Amino acid sequence: MRWLYWTSLTPPAKKNIEQYMRTGEGFLLVYSITSRDSFEESSTYHKQILCVKDQDAFRVIVVANKCDLEYERHVGMNDARHSISASALN
Repeated sequence: MRWLYWTSLTPPAKKNIEQYMRTGEGFLLVYSITSRDSFEESSTYHKQILCVKDQDAFRVIVVANKCDLEYERHVGMNDARHSISASALN
């Protein structure tokens, strides 16, 4: 198993991201509940994975991070559930 880690702060070149997506066998997308941007970016990565893989569905686990910062929450639980449900239907 090979792990690749990148964030919006340290992205590799786009061609490298797509190469990793092409050869990846599963993906773990992590977003911060304190950042709407990170949540939306995880959705963008998910769509890109499906596009690069040329598939309607693929093995992806979505994880909410910083759940201890509930008082700073910008992504609601219903937002995440809706996003996951919408992805499952597409």
